[in-house]
Amino acid sequence: MKYYLMAFKNYFHFEGRACRKEFCYFILFHLIILFILGIISEKYPQLWNLFATYTFIAIIPGIAIVFRRLHDVGKTDLLWFTPFWIFVIFRKGMRGANYYGQYPLEEIEKVPK
Repeated sequence: MKYYLMAFKNYFHFEGRACRKEFCYFILFHLIILFILGIISEKYPQLWNLFATYTFIAIIPGIAIVFRRLHDVGKTDLLWFTPFWIFVIFRKGMRGANYYGQYPLEEIEKVPK
């Protein structure tokens, strides 16, 4: 849950890097929430706007975390506009600093719990 909330805290933060763990947990919680809201909106059609609102709100953090994930594997965010980004995004990130910033796991360990 920490990584999911981190994506929303970095709402418009397209620079830097996101580790694979941060990306995967964001996607996991995002899909769980979409599934739950989908069931709710199916059962109670008048609440479909909850599903639509959440989907709209989560678009920017979703794109931002993909960009940061691409930076972690050493690729430019322009790769997002091609169909090949999905194959690159689950690779292990580059250790140490790269052009896009410090190794994200080092930064996460510094965050107080």
